[in-house]
Parts: sequence; C-alpha cells; structure tokens
Amino acid sequence: MEITLAWALEHALDVLEFDVAGDPHGRPRPRSAARKVKGKWTAIAYHPKKINPHSTKRADRAWIKANAWEAAMHAAMRGKVPASPWDGAVYVAIEVFKKRTKALQKKSSPEGPILCTTRPDRDNVEKAVTDPMAAVGVFTEDSRVCCGPVTKWYASKGYGPGVRVTAIHLGDPVELARRMEARP
Repeated sequence: MEITLAWALEHALDVLEFDVAGDPHGRPRPRSAARKVKGKWTAIAYHPKKINPHSTKRADRAWIKANAWEAAMHAAMRGKVPASPWDGAVYVAIEVFKKRTKALQKKSSPEGPILCTTRPDRDNVEKAVTDPMAAVGVFTEDSRVCCGPVTKWYASKGYGPGVRVTAIHLGDPVELARRMEARP
C-alpha cells in the first residue's frame, strides 16, 4: 500500500516545509588504512578534527562541502523546528533541483525541470537531508522516516540548484495502520 503526499497531508499531525539553496552534500564515508607504528600494524581512520578551508585535498574538500550543506540546512530550518521532536512515523518528500549541464541550457532544451539521472544517488540525498533534520530536533532519530519520495531534477532554465523538503509527522505507527485500514 502506497502513502501519497495528499493522504499524508490529510492525516498529518504536523507539517514542516522548507527550501534550501545549493547542492546537497552528505558526510563523506570514513577512510581507513593500516600503518606500521613502532613496529606494530595499527588501523587508522581519517576523520578530520580541523579542516583547512583552503585545502586542495579531495577528502578535505568533501568535508568542507558537507559542512557548508549542513549549515545551509540548519539556516533553512531556523524558526521552523517543532517544540518537541516528532516520535513515530514521519513522511519526508524531497525534491532536488540540480544545476543544468551546458547541453541542457541550449535553446532547444525544455524550459521546465528535467528528470536527473546523475549523482548524487537518491539514498545519499535522503541521508544528507534527514541527518541534519534529526540533529536540530525535527524528529528523535532519522530512522523515524518511513516513507516519502526522493525526486531529482535539473532545475528550470533561469533557476539555480536547491532542495525542497516537506516533512509530515504521521504519529504512532499502530494508529496510522488503523487509519490506513479505514481508508477508502
């Protein structure tokens, strides 16, 4: 059984909508390696404590972009976070609008949005959006997100990249199942 945005809005306990300018960037995966230290092999993980903003290292640039994205998410949610974190089922609809490639900026290209089949992967986009939402207290943890679409588009001509998020608190999953059974 599918839960649509219209049904979720109809049965919502609370709704949070916001837009974030820019491309979503998730936290880079930890990098690990084995090194010999004082004659013994040991495992090390790369997780920077302090990042030089002028670094040219690829790993540092990924962390810089992730930190900037998280700051943009926090700014977009400022003043919209619920008084207490949502507990129970949460529906999150995410629409990503990426900058058009040069090939899609030609006069012959459609004016409106075009579906995007390039990176980032939709699961990485969802993680990049839901992790900061959990961090600021929209819901108790990001595992509360149980449904909702993630759609990737190239932005309409004349518009820049960004993300539109609609989060809907559906409440207790057992009560939600009862409402779904009563659904026509």
